[in-house]
Amino acid sequence: MIQLSMVCLTGDITSRLTSDTTQVSDLISQNVNLFLRSFVKTVGIFIFMFGMSWKLSVVTIMGFPYIAVVSKLYGEYYKKLTKEVQTALAQANKVAEETISAMRTVRSFANEDQEGDSYYSRLQEMFVLNKKQAVAYACFMWSTLQVAVLYYGGHLVVTNQMSGGTLISFIIYELELGESISSVYTGLMQGVGAAEKVFEYIDRKPKHILDGQEAPETFEGQVEFKNVTFAYPTRPEMDILKNVSFSLRPGQVTALVGPSGGGKSSCVCLLENFYAPQQGQVLVDGRPLLIMQSFFFFFKYIQVALVSQEPILFARTVQMNISYGVPEAPMEPVIRAAINANAHDFITGLSKGYETG
Repeated sequence: MIQLSMVCLTGDITSRLTSDTTQVSDLISQNVNLFLRSFVKTVGIFIFMFGMSWKLSVVTIMGFPYIAVVSKLYGEYYKKLTKEVQTALAQANKVAEETISAMRTVRSFANEDQEGDSYYSRLQEMFVLNKKQAVAYACFMWSTLQVAVLYYGGHLVVTNQMSGGTLISFIIYELELGESISSVYTGLMQGVGAAEKVFEYIDRKPKHILDGQEAPETFEGQVEFKNVTFAYPTRPEMDILKNVSFSLRPGQVTALVGPSGGGKSSCVCLLENFYAPQQGQVLVDGRPLLIMQSFFFFFKYIQVALVSQEPILFARTVQMNISYGVPEAPMEPVIRAAINANAHDFITGLSKGYETG
């Protein structure tokens, strides 16, 4: 998933990696056991049912094609409901993630209540869908041949071909049979609905393959934007850059100056290959950046460093954060980088120094 286009990396991926994959995992771990148990239970129930009344058992078996048709229609509806529930859950998680990650902004605008209401409305949507899901499950539990069995069984009792107690026992066994089959089928449909949302991401192919194995003999760092036109995938009708051309020469400090929204960050995104331009080319040492994908992808990011305005710290040690991207880096260059950033004294003052996590 992390190799997909940046436009795919939205908040609902968190839900796909947590809620949906957990549901699919439960399907595999729990339902395999449930399948085996239900199979043995079904065979035993059929033996008892035939022992009590082979006629009612034949009526039950004759109704299986009807149940199969109903199950297919029910399964499609239930699978659709499950996908809607998972989508609603993903949207709720997205709101929560955005609110928590931007808590300073939320607090500064005193917007806690509005964000809480937004999250509550998403949960309400999921609650309504969950109720529909529960009703659908309940309806299928009773969409069996109870009416036919009761009608024909009553006829057998009236004509003294079966006792009332035997009919009640038969119905109880049939209820157990229906519950066993429907629980497996419902769990299967629920897992399939969640799996479809997960495989939507798994089956996506990255537009740019990032697995090149070659490395250029020399890397000088000459960067050239040549007639570049670019618009973000979420707003394809709005060009951020229009026929832009400029050169960045190695050994020189170059600053891009302009108003907010002028495309400065977009140029960096194109250089980092987060996106691809709609027209034009980004050249590195005279080679188009897209062709550079045939080179060792890791090589480019050793040579090109991005320092954001708000650096991100991962939940790991200070040393691992400094050497992020180059995990095999020895301690000496890590300390040197900290000294150059005026952070060495601060880090050594921590309880575990560079091992503080």
